Amino acid sequence: MLHRFNDAIVGIHCGIDHTLQADHPENNQHQQLIKRTALSTAIEQR
Repeated sequence: MLHRFNDAIVGIHCGIDHTLQADHPENNQHQQLIKRTALSTAIEQR
């Protein structure tokens, strides 16, 4: 169950990333950092 939940989070983040990359490619690295940080935080809090 937890693994499925994490997959959903990753999927949402990836969808957001692709949208932002299309509009602002220069934000790509920054968004990758935010995604990793958010995912790490979500996992640590469980």
